[in-house]
Amino acid sequence: MSQAGAAQRPLKEFNKLKTKPVDGCTVDLVGDDIKHWKIIIGGPSGTPYEGGKFEFDCVLPENYPFNPPKFTAKTRVYHPNFDAEGGICLEVLKADGWKPTLNLEAVIIAIQELMKNPNTASPLDADAAEAYVNDRSKFDKTAREYTKKHAK
Repeated sequence: MSQAGAAQRPLKEFNKLKTKPVDGCTVDLVGDDIKHWKIIIGGPSGTPYEGGKFEFDCVLPENYPFNPPKFTAKTRVYHPNFDAEGGICLEVLKADGWKPTLNLEAVIIAIQELMKNPNTASPLDADAAEAYVNDRSKFDKTAREYTKKHAK
């Protein structure tokens, strides 16, 4: 991909996600910066996050798409792979897991999938991971409470 192509890519991705959004999601720019996005992801149905609206801050690095975007959860999520500071443990957001052929739509879908199927082998919140594995009803109850309190 040429430098010119890379420079146009954020605008192309943004326009695509505005006209054909991922189900349950919205994207907006922060100010007028094409490399700073506000993304709202609806809680996946059939999960304790259902009905919630989860806000994410997305900053594209100068060398995007050659390096991954920086995603931060602005909405508190009780989940094994999210921490209290908004960190997200997701392979596609890591330098060694990102590929320039991926895009922000793929990241949004991966976050939705992570919300449905936590990776308890690589937790950021060990207590949430332990509850998910050992006491699923307690985990679901706490996750629903967080969703009601933080994501409405």
